Amino acid sequence: MEKFDLQDVEKAFERIKPYLRTTPVVESLFLNSNEREYFYKLESLQPVRSFKIRGALNKILSLTSLEKKKGVVTISSGNHGIATAYASQLLGIEKVEVIVPIGTPNNKIEKIKQFGGQVKQIGKNYDEAHTQGMKYVEKSGMNYIDSYYSDPLIYSGQGTIALELIQQLPLVDTIVIPIGGGSLITGIAVAAKSINPAIRIIGVQTAACPAMIKSIEKKSFMRNIQPGIQSVNRL
Repeated sequence: MEKFDLQDVEKAFERIKPYLRTTPVVESLFLNSNEREYFYKLESLQPVRSFKIRGALNKILSLTSLEKKKGVVTISSGNHGIATAYASQLLGIEKVEVIVPIGTPNNKIEKIKQFGGQVKQIGKNYDEAHTQGMKYVEKSGMNYIDSYYSDPLIYSGQGTIALELIQQLPLVDTIVIPIGGGSLITGIAVAAKSINPAIRIIGVQTAACPAMIKSIEKKSFMRNIQPGIQSVNRL
């Protein structure tokens, strides 16, 4: 992956802010104690109900007019595909294809279609969809909108959350971030640590899908394959 830094995140923020709202930060009445205050950053209030729109929009806004005419394609388990379709519709891109695994919930498929995306169902899980889908992407001639693998424009877009959060909570000392593919925690960590190295970044995963935790423990890239965890290659 190409390197990116705070300046890239700041550029992403300027690029996407005309299209998105600054999501509010609300205090948690249930977690707060005398020792510590807890807050939530409500990315669920974005137009597509997730943070994914930040990275997808930043990437698509970077495309040239000719690239936009060729259309965009992505591989997703749902939310990134919805964000890609929405961003494309917002920017007038007519050709949008989203590859999803077979068995993707119908409500996510319908949202992709609602925003003008064409859905292709490939593979019985995300890993299969990605492996097989990349072969299609290479032949399509369309612009690939990465979800979290290696595009610094995606990471920079997600990192804009940190710029808003630190402005809203200047005294924030710890940011807790869910880890899926990794784009969210990567973008936020780079931005937040660049602004204030003292900020602690804590990544969390569900007990049922602890691929990152297992990867660190075993020093191997891991993925969640039912019924357990399997190694795919060495770090």
